[in-house]
Amino acid sequence: MNDPNMRRYWWLEQRLPRIACPTLVTWGSDDPVMTSDFGRQAVSLLPNGRLHVFEDGTHNPHAVALEKYAALLAEFLA
Repeated sequence: MNDPNMRRYWWLEQRLPRIACPTLVTWGSDDPVMTSDFGRQAVSLLPNGRLHVFEDGTHNPHAVALEKYAALLAEFLA
């Protein structure tokens, strides 16, 4: 996924800026599939995007750190 052409396709760079609602993007700092730079790129394109990087997180931080993820999501939705 580090191929710039694939990133352009995956991120749908023309579409993300159209998402106007608040959007929470979560990422694992140690994601072996896609680095947290992808999350930063997504949030930079979202008008109301917010990024949370789980330290020592993997590709699925929501499953590994379920309680922390649930608390973060509850705070975001409040």
